[in-house]
Amino acid sequence: MLSQFLGSPTPELLLQLCHSWRASRPSVSVLALVCESHAALIGPLQEAASSAELRLHGAVVPGVVADGAFHRTGLLLLAFPGEPPAVIVPIPREEPEATEAPIATLADFVHQHASATAGEDTLVIFVDAMVPKVASLLDRLYFECGDQVHYAGSSIGSERFVATPCLFDNTRLVEGALLAVLLPQNGGPAMAHGYQGDVTLRVATEIEGNRIRRINGRIAFEVYQELMAEEYGIALDRTNFYEYGVHFPFAFNRVSGESLVRIPVSVEDDGSILCIGEVPENALLGVVRAVDAGDTRAAGMVASSSPLTDAAGVFVIYCAGRYLHLGDDAAAAELVVLREQHPAAEIVGVLSLGEIGTPATEGYPQFCNATLLAIPWC
Repeated sequence: MLSQFLGSPTPELLLQLCHSWRASRPSVSVLALVCESHAALIGPLQEAASSAELRLHGAVVPGVVADGAFHRTGLLLLAFPGEPPAVIVPIPREEPEATEAPIATLADFVHQHASATAGEDTLVIFVDAMVPKVASLLDRLYFECGDQVHYAGSSIGSERFVATPCLFDNTRLVEGALLAVLLPQNGGPAMAHGYQGDVTLRVATEIEGNRIRRINGRIAFEVYQELMAEEYGIALDRTNFYEYGVHFPFAFNRVSGESLVRIPVSVEDDGSILCIGEVPENALLGVVRAVDAGDTRAAGMVASSSPLTDAAGVFVIYCAGRYLHLGDDAAAAELVVLREQHPAAEIVGVLSLGEIGTPATEGYPQFCNATLLAIPWC
C-alpha cells in the first residue's frame, strides 16, 4: 500500500500525484480521507483521479493520522494495487421499510465478493454520522452475513454534526450513505476504550434512535445535569455541554459486561440529548469518567492483539471525542504505543465520529464511541 499525506494540497499537486501513481503501477485504486477543512478539494481530486484513470473512493473526516501524528487539515491518500471491491450505498431516512434496500445491497456485496471461507476478509464501512440508526443497521447486516467477514469502520462527516455531503467516488459526492470496502485476507479489528465507572444508574425511558428524550421519565438534560453534579461536582449548562460531554459520556452494559460508550454532543430545544450512536430503550445508563491522560493501557491492548501480528501496515480509527478529551499530546502517546509494538509498520488512519468493530468477547459488530480501533492494512 502506498500512502501520501498532503498537509497543504493544491489541485496541481493532486493531479501530479495521481498521474505519478498511475505511471508507476498499471492498476491502482485510491481511498481518500479528506479533512473537513479541505472538503473543497474533493472536486479537483475527482478530476485528478479520473484524468489519471484511477478508481477513487473517499470520505470527509474530522482529521487523519499520518507520520505518527494527528492532523486536522489536509488529506490522506491510500493507494491499493488492483481494485478492492467497494460500493457506496444510500441510507434513506424513512423508517422502517426503506432500510431493507441498503441491507440487501450490502449483503449481496458481501456474498458476491467475500471469500467462501468465513473470517478471511474484513468489511470496512465508512458511514455518514448523520445516519441515525447505525447500530440497528449493523445488527441486521450481521443477521444476513454472520461471520462471513470481520467488521470494522468509522462514522464520518462534519464534526459540527450538520448534514453535509461526505462520501464520494470519481463522479459523485453524497450524504446520507455509507461506503463499504472489502479487504481480502484481513484479520479484522482490535479495539478497546478503557473507560471505567460505577455510578448510580438511570433508566433511559424514552429514546428515539440516538436521541435520549427522557431518563427515569424526566427530561434527559435535567437528569444529566444532576448526574454530573452528583458524581463529578460539575455545574453543566447548554453553553459548556460539549466541553464536558466528551469527558463524561454515557455508558450502558451489554450481556458480556463490555460497556458501550455513547458521547453526548448536543442538547435539543426540548431538553433531549443527541448522542453519537443509538441507545436501546430502557437501557440502564451511567455517566462514566474518560481515561486519564497518560493511561495507555487501552492502546497497549490494541497494539498487542493478534490481528495486528506481523502487520506491514496499521490503519487506526480513533474517536474524535477521545482525542478532544485527551488532547493532542496524550492522544499521540497512544500512537507511540502502536509504533513501539509495530516499529516496521506504516501507521495511518482517521479521526472518527463513531467506531465499528467486533469486541473479542462478542462475535457480532457493534457501533461504539470513545474507542481506539486498529486493523492490519497492507
